[in-house]
Amino acid sequence: MSRLTGGQRFSCLIVLVTLFVLSSAVLAQPPASPSDPDAESLCVVNGNPITRANLNKAVQQEWGRKILENLIEQELIFQAGRARGLTISEEEFDARLNAVKSEYESLEEFNAMMGKRGIKGPAFRQQLRARMLLDKLVEQIGKVTEEDARAYYDDHLSFYQAPERRHVHAIIAEDAEQAYNARQQVAGGADFDTVAADIGTEMAGDWEWLRKKDLRNPLIRETAFSLKPGDVSNPIFVDDQYYVLWVEEVRAGVDRSFEEVTDQIVTGIRTERGITPESIAAGLWRNAEISVPWRAYYYLEEEYEQLDQIKVTVNSKQVEMSIAPMILDNGHMLVMAKPLLSAIDAQITWDADQQMMTAVTKAGTVQVTVGSVEARSGDRVILMKEPPQIRGGNLLISPRPVVSALGASVKWDATSYTLKVTTEGAE
Repeated sequence: MSRLTGGQRFSCLIVLVTLFVLSSAVLAQPPASPSDPDAESLCVVNGNPITRANLNKAVQQEWGRKILENLIEQELIFQAGRARGLTISEEEFDARLNAVKSEYESLEEFNAMMGKRGIKGPAFRQQLRARMLLDKLVEQIGKVTEEDARAYYDDHLSFYQAPERRHVHAIIAEDAEQAYNARQQVAGGADFDTVAADIGTEMAGDWEWLRKKDLRNPLIRETAFSLKPGDVSNPIFVDDQYYVLWVEEVRAGVDRSFEEVTDQIVTGIRTERGITPESIAAGLWRNAEISVPWRAYYYLEEEYEQLDQIKVTVNSKQVEMSIAPMILDNGHMLVMAKPLLSAIDAQITWDADQQMMTAVTKAGTVQVTVGSVEARSGDRVILMKEPPQIRGGNLLISPRPVVSALGASVKWDATSYTLKVTTEGAE
């Protein structure tokens, strides 16, 4: 089924609230009667009336499911918040509401937008509270300690603290006339590195990307780091030679302290762990018991019952399995080996005596044995989180180490509850 993700829900908050208001009459419609106001003509088009019933039906069919699911999700979030003792204080809510209003040039513009779209305050506030509570659930479930964040910062220090780099090229000439002539050729459109090579000095040409400290001579260093991208210097005299420098491109340096990037790091760590607003909301759906007696959408009940079924895709195509993938109590996953490995074009053989499966692709070979966490790939031993086991006559394996050894990548999408496998060369 297709539902809006957490980020999409908030970005289209105004639309959903508008639809909620428009649909309130639809959701509360009593059975029709001869004097039912649904028969009222709202407008007439070339002699043909469009009734309130026409409008209600169109709203229900077009938007009913989205609005229903939005309301269900709000309720799931509020229930989860209560279960975890989370609340939104009036001070917090007012601060967030003011932040939303600040996106408009004035309060009048914000109110005009609300009025134009027929948005009522209570529905808007309800949606905003749900989003704030979802954010708190992410913070609580995905708690990141300061030690975790500092370790991440230190491991990625080059990303947060890096000096300016410049892509420098040089012409090196023996005398001033030769240097000026070379510069004139470049000014006339000649390729800089070709001119540098024609002069024949071994150190001339592309010096590639350099930091300031990589240039030992002060005059060369200051010249190279004073030029704008695309600029060519006048000849400079250093150690009995004349240098003409060209800066092709500049990469600005960064110097961001831990305090500056803490929030960004925390979000990144949570994302790596699969803890996002989208995945939390998806988990609430999977664990909920939802009954849909509303006749127009009774089929949703069956869809909701299937939300906790793990899917496996190879290159975005779902792999059908007679035994559904399962997550054990310890959090480890087991997946049927044959359909998964066949989908990545592995050749599979089974040794019944040894209880051993061998899978071969162009990228490698893997052997796994029932009951052993050690798999073999050539001369290497690969440790699996769970030993392979037989269920219903089928071999189940820990997918990631086996698939990776066979040249494919594996990604777990906690939001869609999908194990996504991508073979080499596939997009």
